[in-house]
Amino acid sequence: MAVMRHGTVQLIANEQGSRSTPTTVAFADGETLLGEAAAAQAARNPKLTMSDLLLMLGRDFDDPVVQAARSRWGFLTSAAEKDGAVSVAVPGGKTHTAVRLLSLVVGGLRGAADSFCGAPVREVVLATPAHLAPSRADALLEAARGGGMRVKLALPSPLAVA
Repeated sequence: MAVMRHGTVQLIANEQGSRSTPTTVAFADGETLLGEAAAAQAARNPKLTMSDLLLMLGRDFDDPVVQAARSRWGFLTSAAEKDGAVSVAVPGGKTHTAVRLLSLVVGGLRGAADSFCGAPVREVVLATPAHLAPSRADALLEAARGGGMRVKLALPSPLAVA
Protein backbone atom coordinates (compact mmCIF):
# COMPACT_ATOMS: atom_id res chain seq x y z
CA MET A 1 0.00 0.00 0.00
CA ALA A 2 1.13 3.52 -0.68
CA VAL A 3 -0.25 7.02 -0.57
CA MET A 4 0.75 10.12 -2.51
CA ARG A 5 1.52 12.97 -0.11
CA HIS A 6 3.23 16.28 -0.81
CA GLY A 7 4.31 15.09 -4.23
CA THR A 8 5.99 11.89 -3.01
CA VAL A 9 4.88 8.31 -2.58
CA GLN A 10 4.89 7.04 1.00
CA LEU A 11 4.68 3.32 1.61
CA ILE A 12 2.24 2.21 4.31
CA ALA A 13 3.33 -0.58 6.63
CA ASN A 14 0.84 -3.15 7.90
CA GLU A 15 0.10 -3.70 11.60
CA GLN A 16 3.30 -5.73 12.00
CA GLY A 17 5.42 -2.99 10.41
CA SER A 18 5.99 -4.87 7.15
CA ARG A 19 5.41 -3.45 3.68
CA SER A 20 4.09 -6.72 2.28
CA THR A 21 1.25 -8.81 3.65
CA PRO A 22 0.73 -12.53 3.03
CA THR A 23 -2.70 -13.39 1.65
CA THR A 24 -3.39 -15.67 4.58
CA VAL A 25 -6.38 -15.94 6.93
CA ALA A 26 -6.58 -18.11 10.06
CA PHE A 27 -9.30 -18.88 12.56
CA ALA A 28 -7.92 -19.47 16.06
CA ASP A 29 -9.48 -19.32 19.52
CA GLY A 30 -12.59 -17.55 18.29
CA GLU A 31 -10.76 -14.81 16.43
CA THR A 32 -9.80 -14.20 12.82
CA LEU A 33 -6.11 -13.58 12.14
CA LEU A 34 -4.95 -11.89 8.94
CA GLY A 35 -1.68 -11.65 7.02
CA GLU A 36 1.49 -12.20 9.02
CA ALA A 37 -0.35 -13.05 12.24
CA ALA A 38 -2.17 -15.84 10.40
CA ALA A 39 0.96 -17.11 8.64
CA ALA A 40 2.91 -17.17 11.94
CA GLN A 41 0.61 -19.75 13.48
CA ALA A 42 0.10 -21.90 10.37
CA ALA A 43 2.28 -24.79 11.61
CA ARG A 44 0.23 -25.07 14.83
CA ASN A 45 -3.14 -24.72 13.09
CA PRO A 46 -2.89 -25.93 9.46
CA LYS A 47 -6.56 -26.97 9.09
CA LEU A 48 -7.78 -23.46 9.94
CA THR A 49 -5.06 -21.43 8.20
CA MET A 50 -5.90 -20.57 4.61
CA SER A 51 -2.95 -19.45 2.50
CA ASP A 52 -2.38 -18.96 -1.23
CA LEU A 53 -5.60 -16.97 -1.54
CA LEU A 54 -4.30 -15.14 -4.64
CA LEU A 55 -3.51 -18.50 -6.25
CA MET A 56 -7.12 -19.66 -5.70
CA LEU A 57 -8.66 -16.37 -6.73
CA GLY A 58 -10.84 -16.64 -9.83
CA ARG A 59 -9.98 -20.29 -10.46
CA ASP A 60 -12.28 -23.30 -10.52
CA PHE A 61 -11.71 -26.10 -8.03
CA ASP A 62 -10.66 -28.51 -10.79
CA ASP A 63 -8.10 -26.08 -12.25
CA PRO A 64 -4.75 -27.96 -12.53
CA VAL A 65 -2.95 -25.19 -10.61
CA VAL A 66 -5.37 -25.55 -7.68
CA GLN A 67 -5.18 -29.34 -7.74
CA ALA A 68 -1.36 -29.24 -7.70
CA ALA A 69 -1.35 -26.81 -4.75
CA ARG A 70 -3.85 -28.78 -2.66
CA SER A 71 -1.17 -31.27 -1.61
CA ARG A 72 0.66 -28.58 0.40
CA TRP A 73 -2.46 -27.11 2.02
CA GLY A 74 -3.57 -28.36 5.43
CA PHE A 75 -7.04 -26.83 5.06
CA LEU A 76 -10.00 -28.49 3.37
CA THR A 77 -11.15 -27.32 -0.04
CA SER A 78 -14.05 -28.25 -2.30
CA ALA A 79 -15.95 -26.91 -5.29
CA ALA A 80 -18.51 -24.21 -4.48
CA GLU A 81 -22.02 -25.40 -5.30
CA LYS A 82 -23.11 -22.44 -7.40
CA ASP A 83 -20.10 -21.81 -9.63
CA GLY A 84 -17.38 -24.44 -9.06
CA ALA A 85 -14.95 -21.93 -7.55
CA VAL A 86 -12.62 -23.02 -4.77
CA SER A 87 -14.46 -23.18 -1.47
CA VAL A 88 -12.64 -23.44 1.86
CA ALA A 89 -13.98 -25.03 5.07
CA VAL A 90 -14.06 -22.58 8.01
CA PRO A 91 -15.22 -23.01 11.62
CA GLY A 92 -18.90 -23.58 12.31
CA GLY A 93 -19.39 -25.95 9.39
CA LYS A 94 -19.36 -23.04 6.93
CA THR A 95 -17.41 -22.50 3.72
CA HIS A 96 -16.00 -19.34 2.18
CA THR A 97 -14.63 -18.65 -1.27
CA ALA A 98 -11.15 -17.23 -1.81
CA VAL A 99 -12.77 -13.90 -2.72
CA ARG A 100 -14.50 -13.70 0.67
CA LEU A 101 -11.33 -14.63 2.56
CA LEU A 102 -9.21 -12.18 0.58
CA SER A 103 -11.76 -9.43 1.30
CA LEU A 104 -10.97 -9.96 5.00
CA VAL A 105 -7.27 -9.32 4.29
CA VAL A 106 -8.16 -6.22 2.24
CA GLY A 107 -10.30 -4.95 5.11
CA GLY A 108 -7.33 -5.33 7.45
CA LEU A 109 -5.09 -3.44 5.04
CA ARG A 110 -7.72 -0.74 4.75
CA GLY A 111 -7.61 -0.35 8.54
CA ALA A 112 -3.83 0.18 8.42
CA ALA A 113 -4.26 2.75 5.64
CA ASP A 114 -6.98 4.55 7.62
CA SER A 115 -4.64 4.81 10.62
CA PHE A 116 -1.72 6.01 8.50
CA CYS A 117 -3.79 8.65 6.70
CA GLY A 118 -5.76 9.73 9.77
CA ALA A 119 -9.02 9.45 7.83
CA PRO A 120 -11.07 6.68 6.21
CA VAL A 121 -9.64 5.44 2.91
CA ARG A 122 -12.45 4.26 0.67
CA GLU A 123 -11.18 4.78 -2.88
CA VAL A 124 -8.06 3.15 -4.27
CA VAL A 125 -6.03 2.58 -7.39
CA LEU A 126 -5.36 -1.15 -7.46
CA ALA A 127 -2.19 -2.61 -8.94
CA THR A 128 -2.76 -6.08 -10.35
CA PRO A 129 -0.18 -8.63 -11.53
CA ALA A 130 0.45 -8.08 -15.23
CA HIS A 131 -0.28 -11.72 -16.14
CA LEU A 132 -3.63 -11.92 -14.32
CA ALA A 133 -6.39 -13.49 -16.41
CA PRO A 134 -9.57 -11.37 -16.73
CA SER A 135 -11.64 -13.72 -14.52
CA ARG A 136 -8.99 -13.53 -11.80
CA ALA A 137 -8.75 -9.73 -12.11
CA ASP A 138 -12.54 -9.51 -11.71
CA ALA A 139 -12.32 -11.68 -8.58
CA LEU A 140 -9.59 -9.40 -7.19
CA LEU A 141 -11.81 -6.36 -7.76
CA GLU A 142 -14.67 -8.16 -6.03
CA ALA A 143 -12.41 -8.90 -3.03
CA ALA A 144 -11.39 -5.23 -2.84
CA ARG A 145 -15.06 -4.19 -2.86
CA GLY A 146 -15.81 -6.81 -0.19
CA GLY A 147 -13.04 -5.26 1.91
CA GLY A 148 -14.78 -1.90 1.77
CA MET A 149 -12.81 -0.30 -1.05
CA ARG A 150 -14.06 1.47 -4.15
CA VAL A 151 -11.60 0.75 -6.94
CA LYS A 152 -11.26 3.91 -9.02
CA LEU A 153 -8.78 2.32 -11.40
CA ALA A 154 -7.08 -1.06 -11.78
CA LEU A 155 -3.67 -1.02 -13.43
CA PRO A 156 -1.15 -3.76 -14.22
CA SER A 157 1.66 -3.54 -11.62
CA PRO A 158 4.40 -2.44 -14.07
CA LEU A 159 2.23 0.46 -15.24
CA ALA A 160 1.27 1.38 -11.65
CA VAL A 161 4.95 1.51 -10.65
CA ALA A 162 5.77 3.74 -13.61
